[in-house]
Amino acid sequence: MVDGAFLPARAGQQQRYSSVHTIRGDADGKCPAGALLPTGDKRIAQDLAELAADNQAFLLANHGPVVCGESLQEAANNMEELEETAKLIFILGDRPIRYLTAGEIAELRS
Repeated sequence: MVDGAFLPARAGQQQRYSSVHTIRGDADGKCPAGALLPTGDKRIAQDLAELAADNQAFLLANHGPVVCGESLQEAANNMEELEETAKLIFILGDRPIRYLTAGEIAELRS
């Protein structure tokens, strides 16, 4: 079961997570992390609406992930990829990460 346990812990530390492996549908291979806002704040919806055109996954600082997809299965796949990427980032800590290049991401998506 994917529960997003690793995601909120790091969401406030970086504005965007580069792909260790690609998150499906994100135009630039990165996952935006939203600002810390209170639960129910209308700015959360406004922020996500602005990002939704180019992203399939978002992190809400101290809240957790939001994923999108054209189907429930696609959204579940996006959640799984987001969770696995977050686990890798969490496990690696301050160690160097070799991020995928734009070419590698394009090849994986083809």
